[in-house]
Amino acid sequence: TILKGVEAIPVSCFPKGFSYYAGGHVHERGVYAIPGYGDFAYPGPLFGADYRDLEEGNQKGLFHVRVEGRNGDGGKAKAEFKPIALAETLVIEYNASGKTPAEATQELSEKTAGANVENKLVLMKVYGELGSGKPAEVDFEPIKQRLANAKAFLLNKHALKSREQMRVAVGSGLTRAEIEEKVLSENYKA
Repeated sequence: TILKGVEAIPVSCFPKGFSYYAGGHVHERGVYAIPGYGDFAYPGPLFGADYRDLEEGNQKGLFHVRVEGRNGDGGKAKAEFKPIALAETLVIEYNASGKTPAEATQELSEKTAGANVENKLVLMKVYGELGSGKPAEVDFEPIKQRLANAKAFLLNKHALKSREQMRVAVGSGLTRAEIEEKVLSENYKA
């Protein structure tokens, strides 16, 4: 289940005999019948807390619950999911494998030119291994400006990598702090 391995209050801490238990915080939707208790329902996030929640494409919404009968008399809860659309989502994916930062910038600009983003949530995922250059050299500013009419713009470039791995000669006799400083300054020059 989605709750396996999640730190949570044990079911045994809940009072028995109810038809329905409203759960929260879990980022996936599900209804779970637990013998002796009733249905534990988790609607998932109404709006995503991070890129993954928004990217998954799961419908967002809430449960409308009807309980038939009375508690203790075998009453049964029926949870019906009601979708709620807060914003239309536009997902733009781009594979930068083998490209230079300039080529990636140009192709992303072309890919977003004319995109209807008005009042939409725009998710951009850029991934792959550049043929040369560094991910920081891909210029996302013009793209962000082009998508300014979006309700929100989220950029995921965590999977964008560089083929070039700079080697830094640090020498001997340096302290750990000096080595870290040298490696950082050599790898992240503006």
